[in-house]
Formats: sequence, C-alpha cells, structure tokens
Amino acid sequence: MKKIVLVMAILFASLNLNAAKMAGPDENGRIYNTAYFDVISGDQPPVLDVITYSKRVGTFDWSKLMKQMETSQSKIVKIKITARIEVPHEIKTDKVYVTEGEFYKLLKTLKDYSWKTEWHNKPSFTYSDSNPLNIRVQTFWNDKLQSAQDVLLVQTKKDAFGNKYVDYKLVIEFADYNKYKNNDYMARTYKTEFEKIKFKIAPKSRTFQSKWVEPKIYVLDE
Repeated sequence: MKKIVLVMAILFASLNLNAAKMAGPDENGRIYNTAYFDVISGDQPPVLDVITYSKRVGTFDWSKLMKQMETSQSKIVKIKITARIEVPHEIKTDKVYVTEGEFYKLLKTLKDYSWKTEWHNKPSFTYSDSNPLNIRVQTFWNDKLQSAQDVLLVQTKKDAFGNKYVDYKLVIEFADYNKYKNNDYMARTYKTEFEKIKFKIAPKSRTFQSKWVEPKIYVLDE
C-alpha cells in the first residue's frame, strides 16, 4: 500500500511539474497562446502588456482592449498586438498561406478609407467629412500589409533553433474628436468583428484550401 501511495505521489508531482512548465516558456523561450499587447496614446505613458489567445475559442481575450478603452482619457489610442505564428512541422514548404478567417471582411469594408490628417488638421478615419469613422485597422504578416484579400502567401522565417514561424502584427487606431467620449463605444461596436480572428495556415500548394490547420501562436520570453 505504501508503495502505491509513493508511486501516486511521484506521478502527481510529475504532472504538477509538467503543468507548471507548460504555463511558462518552453526550452526555446516560447510562451504559447500569448501575444504582446501595447497601448500607445498621446498623453499617457505606454502600456506594455500581454494578451492571451485561445485556439478553442479562436480569438484573443478582448477584455483588455475594452478595459483600456473604458479608462483611457486620450483622444488618439493605438493598440498594437504582435506575435509569432508557428508553422507546424508537418508543413514542409518555405512559403505558406495565412489567414485570419472572417476578420478580413472588416479590412475589406474599411480598405477604401484613409486615415486623414488634413480634415481640421486632426486625424480622422473617414469616408466623408460629415460622417467620420474614427478607426483604422491594419494587419501585417512579416511587415507586409494585408489588403482586402482573405489569404496571403508569405515566406516563413526561422528562429535560432530552426523552428519556422511567421510574424504577425495587428494595429487598431481610435481617434475621438467629438464632444463626447466614444473610443469605448467604437471598441464595443467592433468587438464582434475582432472576435472573428481565427488563425489558419496551409502549405504552398494548388490545393491549399483543403489543407488548412490551426497553428499555435507565441511570443519569446523577455
């Protein structure tokens, strides 16, 4: 009986150690299901944080964005989310197709607008001077801007350990020049669209549409 108890204790201790290891960086310094979350505004110190990503839910934890928008007193707020998209080992091609899923429709909707500075010398994301949309959303893969297309073919990168990945960056800018505070209102309005982000990756192939897989995302421990 004592031997059984001892074996069980060792087993549980081993499980606990493995769980603790999974929660932190791995042997290559990667922290999975995590992205850097930077909030930059004109009249407040930058907020440098992290945001989690759930493959099960298929999106980021947007509660941090909502909290920032509710508490920010700045007229212009820029949210920058950066991470690495891991290329699964079963994908052998040097170039891969990447997508954010249904989220690209928001980029398509906003693609013809421009972040204007000439309108009363104040930044305004607008399709007409009388009806401003004070928001700009941009997605970058390896620093290449994604336009209205839903997929992009990009070159993979390799880290110091030979692991393949693709750099991802999402930039969301809010500008509020109305008499009332509406940055948090805009964030709530677009939250449903932000929640549609769901990363998928496929090898370069004529039949890539049938080869999508959901990758892991990570950041390097700093």
